Amino acid sequence: MGKVFISYNKADRKWAEWIGWQLEEAGYSIILQVWDFKPGSNFVLEMQKAIKEAERTIAVLSPDYLDASFTHPEWAAAFAQDPTGEKGILVPVLVRQCDPDGLLSQINYINLVGLDNDTAKNTLINGLSQKRLKPDKPPVFPGKPIPSVERSIHEKPSFPPDDILLYKLPVTGPKLFGREKELKILYEAWKEKKIHVITLVAWGGVGKTALVNYWLNLMEQDNFRGAEKVYGWSFYSQGAAEGKQASADEFMQDTLKWFGDKNPKEGSAVDKGRRLARLIRKQRTLLILDGLEPLQYPPGEAYGMEGQVKDPGLKTMLKELAASQPGLCVITTRESVTDLKNKIDFTVKEICLEHLSDKAGVELLKNFGIKGLEKEILEAVQDFDGHALALNLLGQYLKSVHQSDIRKRDKIPKLTKEKKQGGHARRVMEAYEKWLGKSAELDILRIMGLFDRPVEIGAINALKAKRPIPGVTKKLKKISIEDWQYALNNLRDANLLAKENPKKPDVLDCHPLIREHFGEKLQNENPKGWKEAHKRLYHYYKELPEKELPDTLQEMEPLFAAIAHGCQAGLHREALYDVYYSRTQRDSNTKYCCSNLGAFGSDLASVSHFFEKPWSQPAAGLNDYEKGAALNWASFSLRALGRLNEALRPMKVSMEVAIQQKEWLSSAKAAGNLSELALTLGQVEKAVEYARQCVTYSDRSDDEFRQMATRTILADALHHSGQLEDAEKLLIEAEEMQKKRQPEYSYLYSLWGFRFCDLLLAQGKYQEVIERSGQTLKWAKHVKWLLDIALDQLSLGRAWMIKAQKEKKEYFTQANDYLDQAVAGLRKAGYQYYLVIGLLDRAAFYRLQKDFSKARDDLNEALEIAELGSMKLYLADYHLEAGKLYEAEGNAEEALHHFQTAKEMMEKMGYKRKLKEVNLCLSGAAKAREETRRKKYR
Repeated sequence: MGKVFISYNKADRKWAEWIGWQLEEAGYSIILQVWDFKPGSNFVLEMQKAIKEAERTIAVLSPDYLDASFTHPEWAAAFAQDPTGEKGILVPVLVRQCDPDGLLSQINYINLVGLDNDTAKNTLINGLSQKRLKPDKPPVFPGKPIPSVERSIHEKPSFPPDDILLYKLPVTGPKLFGREKELKILYEAWKEKKIHVITLVAWGGVGKTALVNYWLNLMEQDNFRGAEKVYGWSFYSQGAAEGKQASADEFMQDTLKWFGDKNPKEGSAVDKGRRLARLIRKQRTLLILDGLEPLQYPPGEAYGMEGQVKDPGLKTMLKELAASQPGLCVITTRESVTDLKNKIDFTVKEICLEHLSDKAGVELLKNFGIKGLEKEILEAVQDFDGHALALNLLGQYLKSVHQSDIRKRDKIPKLTKEKKQGGHARRVMEAYEKWLGKSAELDILRIMGLFDRPVEIGAINALKAKRPIPGVTKKLKKISIEDWQYALNNLRDANLLAKENPKKPDVLDCHPLIREHFGEKLQNENPKGWKEAHKRLYHYYKELPEKELPDTLQEMEPLFAAIAHGCQAGLHREALYDVYYSRTQRDSNTKYCCSNLGAFGSDLASVSHFFEKPWSQPAAGLNDYEKGAALNWASFSLRALGRLNEALRPMKVSMEVAIQQKEWLSSAKAAGNLSELALTLGQVEKAVEYARQCVTYSDRSDDEFRQMATRTILADALHHSGQLEDAEKLLIEAEEMQKKRQPEYSYLYSLWGFRFCDLLLAQGKYQEVIERSGQTLKWAKHVKWLLDIALDQLSLGRAWMIKAQKEKKEYFTQANDYLDQAVAGLRKAGYQYYLVIGLLDRAAFYRLQKDFSKARDDLNEALEIAELGSMKLYLADYHLEAGKLYEAEGNAEEALHHFQTAKEMMEKMGYKRKLKEVNLCLSGAAKAREETRRKKYR
């Protein structure tokens, strides 16, 4: 059959090996890098030799393959030999969803996405054979039956496989006991279309995921009852323990891409959430979000915020879906989603899942073949409070250890301190632990406790690779493949490991409570083994990325894992310098993960590992300087995510620590951050106070740059408090300092220049702003600073808008271009508080153009972001602009309401900068209202 060369990206190595194995079994001769390139050989020469010898080339298509530069020459060489495709020399095989472009888009490919093992094998072999692919069975009739005729299940058209993604959900057993009421609610919600979101709320182990999976299986048998897309995601990390920080970045990016967003990496968190909601609403979608609690505030972490979703993008998406959608979103969580509280019993249904009824619990135990009197089985159910996971574990334990005798349940002792959540399940786990003794099975469970997510076999191999770790890997060091599989089967039979996921055969998973239990036991009883295991995992994940400096969020995931494991191993400083600082951020100026990827949530989750208590108590393993840095990093990402009230705490602690150490540069940075944050929160007087402190501290340091920057911070605070003259003096002084430090830059640039332009526009000096920002924009574009480019475009948009009002209307064209670019750039940069400013300015432009619909869209988005982040300063600005919009529409009554609200807020905050403008607006709106009333009664 000839030789076949398989071209692939490292990320798809498993796919490449699977394809190679299937083809060799079918009689083909395969050339595969991982099999055939010998250690020490020249990679380039080996590649050239393989391409030359091979009669055909398979390109394993995935997003990573398309993004990689080295794969292009491999498939291009095959394409050059057969540009028309008549010989079938180049055969693309799609293994992960992506959109081939250029020449690759012209070639028909073999699609393996979403297929099971046997179907994929047949599709691959048949596709490579170049034979005509007429099916054995007649196709399903594609036409639509007459609406009045009731169709049977068998007559329904097949559901397109590419529109289902459920393999990321945890695997649970095929049977369900009880839950008839809840199943009925789910079915009715899907049928009636009145409920948009269902939340299943219960403690761990009660059976939330099992219920949803069972319902999905029933829906699948019925071809999902008209759903056009079905998508599932699990957020489960390590339960909902206090202090655990999780990120929605990966969910947002992957889900946006799956639903067809062209730029899933771009935009602020809120913008991504809005875009995703729009994409989900385009068709009837069944969306399953499993284990939301790691992304919710647990009780006690943030006063008054219990149950709220931390991530602003995810929160926005859920609110949008709750408001309107043709499909259904089903959420499982341990905490009530309080963001949706006002929609409960309208478009949101909250189901507080109770423990199993006595009847269902008895049925569950009998399903395991448990023997005994009905009364004794019932007593067992009641003894374990009908806890679904506990009863599953109990049933299998009695079956495996005590010949299914219910009377032997007294062998399971009560815990002296049972945890409120999952305590009964822990009782059975303790019994299993004693029964397993010093076995390979127990080592596997302890390994599962090292992780906060499903575990890939590569990580387990890394733990086993070196000398055995007593109490962790000792029984696994020399285990055969057969004995390893036997141990896995035993644990799966005992329900301690999840059944194998056919989509992820090399991944082990278990219930979060099981991970928590064995992790806590290992940490408390064998701290030395716990640390050594995490140390090995730290080195494994640190070395896993193909690139030293990964470019994408997906490529960076192993580094995030390395940080987590490194800190668990007590290697806080090593993880900080060797991974977080040098590889995910690259350096303090670049902040690559945040500034280039906009992954503030992932950054915050990484930073959380450097804390013993977020966000006030950094890890003891850090020195004082590093503790201050960790506090600053936390506050930076919290602020960018719009979690402003949370950002206050680490900022204050950071400043206090720096002042105590007389670290004046750090003190100045912290005080400056506090001033900016206080201003956004509407604490203008506090903002001025912190700003004066930051100038004082910077002057005590020898850092000329910080001395310049802090003066612009104080100027900005004074400007908002209405002290324009003092603000102007400080900005002129700062610019002179700038010229002295960097003579090649004649103007203040970046955020400092934006502050100067803001003041100049307030003085009506729009022409000077056009000249200044035109120059600073060139500088910003040269160094590709996203935020700086967007801020300069915003200054130019504002200036041209004023110029158009003062001089010629034609200048509105320039204003429009710059404002659109600014808003797009601010979305891409990901800074929520600056995006609000851009949206308010563009809303003003649309108002002046009498495009009231677009003005209201921008205003509503600005309001949403400001409310999410408690940005009271911008809420006042929102009411001012909303009043102007209503006035332009001729609604003086509503205009007066908004102007009055703006005035009251500004007076209360000490926000005097726009008070004169508000008073003029109030006066004008009052006259307009009186005029309207006079006309009405004439």
